[in-house]
Amino acid sequence: MTSDLPALRVALAVEGATDYAILETLIARLIDWRATTFSYLQPESSAAFELGGYAQGGWSFLYRWCRATAELNGPNGLEDNFLFLNHDVLVVQIDADVARSNYRAGHIEDPADDLPCAQPCPPVSDTTDALRKVVLRWLNTPHSPPRLVFCVPAQCLETWLLAGLYPTDRNLQFPDLECRPCPQRQLANKPKPGRLINSNTKNRPVYQQRARELADQWPCVTRHCVEALRFEQDLISTTRGPSTPPSPT
Repeated sequence: MTSDLPALRVALAVEGATDYAILETLIARLIDWRATTFSYLQPESSAAFELGGYAQGGWSFLYRWCRATAELNGPNGLEDNFLFLNHDVLVVQIDADVARSNYRAGHIEDPADDLPCAQPCPPVSDTTDALRKVVLRWLNTPHSPPRLVFCVPAQCLETWLLAGLYPTDRNLQFPDLECRPCPQRQLANKPKPGRLINSNTKNRPVYQQRARELADQWPCVTRHCVEALRFEQDLISTTRGPSTPPSPT
């Protein structure tokens, strides 16, 4: 279902090309009452769709994009940034496991040295909240502007894929699914048809093929992953205007 409102212009700044593949489909589904168009800010669209795998992205690239973007802020910080002239919503995705990393791992010199920022888990929100503050500093703004939506999968986007695409996986029996590291290992051991990860390499075409399946199983993801539900709620509250219909159930 779509409304008579103009298409919502969504800008995506994410860690890598496979994140684009999932989030574009998911966002369009979560706000399916309104047409959407997407712009790919980080990685740039040419790099995102010509290349795939771990080596073509990562949080250090997102860091550099944030710092470059912050330099273009106006007197009111990120709210005055030029990118909001051409986009209605900015979605920034960073995996929660980045909170365990450090700047040296990304070949970055940052005097703030606010990584690692991981907190005891559960609750996972202590870590994701700390990581959000770190990214806001990268963007040179103390507060999240109204049109910024964070997507912070815990421990990474592959946790959502595990919960949505493999609901019988034994890891879903534990209440602390979002605290369990490296869901990529479980995905790499799944049956070959539809396997998302092979030999530690993400298969971008398969991510694209299964994105709609994940969107179909989204309620299962939100049952297991509080950060998935948080992303859904933040996205809908940000994109909902005074005349838009209620969020989908």
